[in-house]
Amino acid sequence: MDRRDFLKQVMLWSAGISTSVPAFRIGSGLLAAERAAPVVAHATGKDYYRLTAMVLEPLGGIGTFVKSGEKVVIKPNMAWDRNPEQAANTHPLVVKALVELSLEAGA
Repeated sequence: MDRRDFLKQVMLWSAGISTSVPAFRIGSGLLAAERAAPVVAHATGKDYYRLTAMVLEPLGGIGTFVKSGEKVVIKPNMAWDRNPEQAANTHPLVVKALVELSLEAGA
């Protein structure tokens, strides 16, 4: 689908002229890219360094996100006055693990 067809379908859909859903087609290249790596990874346990590394592995490892020589900012979710057991914020040991993994990757 080229830009003109896309805009035409969006305009028809928005104007309510079309009685069917626009026929957006996803190309085979995009489908192949989506199947290449998972979007979400999950792990449980108490060894936060190992868990953080294990969760990053299916996503391509820390090297997917941090390249050698780059400056990295790690922004944890720390908006609430809660302790780690309440899970309202990013656990401090996960932040520590991300910092260590980033430094190992050359950040």
